[in-house]
Amino acid sequence: MRLHHLDWVARAQQATRELAMEELLEAGIVPRGEPFVPVITYPAMGLMPSAHADEVLGAHPAVRQPVALYLHLPFCLTRCHFCHWVTRVGSTEDEVAGYLDGLDLELRLYRERLSLDRIRVASILVGGGTPSCLSAANLQKFLHLLDKHVDTTECRQFSFEAEPSTLLGDSGAELLRILRDHGVHRLSMGVQAFDDGLLRQTARPHSSAQALEAIARIREFGFQSVAIDLIYGLGGQTLQQWIDTMQTAVRSGADSWQLYRLRIAPHGDRPGTVLGHYRQDPSTFPGYDEGSVMKMLGILISEEHGFHQDYTRIFSRDPSHVSGYLHDVNNDLADVIPAGISSWGSLDSTYFLHVGDDFRKYRQMLAEGRLPIDRGLVLDEATAQRRALILPLKNTRVDKQAYFDRMGRWPQDLFAPTLERLRGLDLVEEDQDFLRLTARGRFFADEVVMQFFEPRFVPPRKLA
Repeated sequence: MRLHHLDWVARAQQATRELAMEELLEAGIVPRGEPFVPVITYPAMGLMPSAHADEVLGAHPAVRQPVALYLHLPFCLTRCHFCHWVTRVGSTEDEVAGYLDGLDLELRLYRERLSLDRIRVASILVGGGTPSCLSAANLQKFLHLLDKHVDTTECRQFSFEAEPSTLLGDSGAELLRILRDHGVHRLSMGVQAFDDGLLRQTARPHSSAQALEAIARIREFGFQSVAIDLIYGLGGQTLQQWIDTMQTAVRSGADSWQLYRLRIAPHGDRPGTVLGHYRQDPSTFPGYDEGSVMKMLGILISEEHGFHQDYTRIFSRDPSHVSGYLHDVNNDLADVIPAGISSWGSLDSTYFLHVGDDFRKYRQMLAEGRLPIDRGLVLDEATAQRRALILPLKNTRVDKQAYFDRMGRWPQDLFAPTLERLRGLDLVEEDQDFLRLTARGRFFADEVVMQFFEPRFVPPRKLA
């Protein structure tokens, strides 16, 4: 390990010690010896009861436009070891085209059910899977069906997820031209590591050099923003490898990055193969303490080079590079219309999921003219109050007046005992206008906001 790596490690270890994690272990905020569980939404996706569209949407559902629109394209070049989402590898052009026909029908069904001429959107996120796996012809087909159903007049950000190798060569240039000319503002790439050994180990289909070339390509084509995802805590990953990845990210030309802690416990509709690798030899994975040092390294290196955490675990040159979809969903609590297998939506007081890892059932429901909703619930008042606090608190801050306007109660009144306890541990602070996590609280953001969960919605930590 070179001297500058040793210096970074020493700084990160000292900063982590200053968080006094033992106090939070004793207080039950940070669980002992249990796998990390992220708070992605509330309630957790895996705890949704079975339900159909009529149960969660009602006879005449209302929608607050403009909405956040999420579209799931499940196609991938490989199945990455850490992925817990529904994906499909090796699909033919006809199979992809058939799935797009299903999305076309699904968006029409939502428009009919919600009595919308077109769906007015504030933000669009196309995720997966790997949306950039589409051929130029199928990408054109996909964007055409969006034009048919979606009004983008008020769209502040159109974000599209990509994999580096798909953006290279002549075919990659054609995809980039299509996306740029269609008004896509932001490309988000799953890079995960700038280390070829770790990329091979996790079954990523690209190299470190290809990731850097893809970032340069995106810049060359004039997109407003390029974001990358990076993962720490991978099996066999060392502190030096993580520092090298972070320092390469700084030099890469990316406008922002999201730092993920490796998620071993399943949290999506298809458990990742990382679970089997962990069971086979858990000692090869960094423990909680070393993972915390990696997290601190990510924070320190990012901030040292002008990338600030305006949104929890996302570091950017400027807040404009943060996902508009995430902001709309987690801060503005916008209504979300989903499309695609295993995607989720939210309309006012409802929360629902589409069919999970069952393509046959998904296709069948659409063929029968039914929205592919098979899980969900109508939030009672207490659950809605918690959700309206948890999501913005974890990600940025809670605007007290906005909360009162939405819920009819002040958050500091509803959650006084919990807030008092967290303030005493220097995890939460407030002023006249906002509730927010402290620097210590933001480091443990997932664990802190879980203190507001109802017991029935606490996600399981079992490695099953």
